[in-house]
Amino acid sequence: MDQKMDVGAAFSYIAKDEAWVKKLIIGSILVFTGIGTIPALGWMLAIVRKAIKDDFDLPEWSNFGTLVIDGLKYVIAFGVYYIPIVMIAMIVFLPMGLSDILFEEAPELAFPILLISLAFMPFVFVLSLILMFVQPALTAILADTGSIFEAINPMNMYRLYKANFGEYIVAMILGGYGVTYLASFGFYLFCVGMYPAQIYAYTVQGHLFGQAYRRAKASLELAEQTAA
Repeated sequence: MDQKMDVGAAFSYIAKDEAWVKKLIIGSILVFTGIGTIPALGWMLAIVRKAIKDDFDLPEWSNFGTLVIDGLKYVIAFGVYYIPIVMIAMIVFLPMGLSDILFEEAPELAFPILLISLAFMPFVFVLSLILMFVQPALTAILADTGSIFEAINPMNMYRLYKANFGEYIVAMILGGYGVTYLASFGFYLFCVGMYPAQIYAYTVQGHLFGQAYRRAKASLELAEQTAA
């Protein structure tokens, strides 16, 4: 197994692809349309797949149908965890957004409802952290197997995290929080800059998730060989 996770490569490897500018422009245009985010997510999965094989070339956009299907699979798989958390968050934060109406229409109920909402805020925060923690393994399993059921299986994620916990934390922080702020920076720098920033963020995210998965799988295979 490699000596350590190459974090720097995740941010710089795209320059090794001679057509990287063209590929990022295509991705940016797709994301700009809104609906093009689906194939862009499929493209990100293709990056994960290449990183698992230690391949540093960016995927092509030519196999568009496959990218759309993979993107839809990702939306479904991630949505299994994402949608319940969003629904809980709405239940918690909606009363706060309607606080003026509550105090006007039902003042005797407004304070208890808002108090309950505040009490559940830490719970929503913890669920959000779990969602960020789930993303690296779920994404890589889906990229490797193509199976939504394998990707959402908590036991599959647990085995990977157990085998390579430290590097999955790195992948979560840099590939989750880090690229989110990167995309936000693109928005604040130039409004149009958010689209290239988002596609670049996918390249970083995909490579980090693929690296962590490859190394976790190698650890698991080594453990199985040792046990045998």
